[in-house]
Amino acid sequence: MTVLVGVKRSADSRAAIRLAAQEARYRDTTLIAVMAYPAERGWSPAVKPGANSLTRADDRVVADLPGHALVHTAQTVNAQLIVLAARRGIARVLGTVSQYVLRNAPCPVLTVPE
Repeated sequence: MTVLVGVKRSADSRAAIRLAAQEARYRDTTLIAVMAYPAERGWSPAVKPGANSLTRADDRVVADLPGHALVHTAQTVNAQLIVLAARRGIARVLGTVSQYVLRNAPCPVLTVPE
């Protein structure tokens, strides 16, 4: 069992990473950080954009749509919880990734404001 956190290159992710790390410590389990990117962007896993900022976490860079990557990883590792950064802005509505994960996740999903 693990705690999974979706990571992107933005300040929004910091709060989600902090909370996911707290949850992993509380649950005495592993934290896995997942960064996904569309394959057409041309990044390679060797680049690991933004992943350097994570400490004491298993990090995975996946060439897939973010929602698909998070749900698939959660199923693969039997995740206990998925943590996502909430979208910024006045509307405060869930983004397409959060909506997809909420509908398809095999475990509870927590969205965290910045």
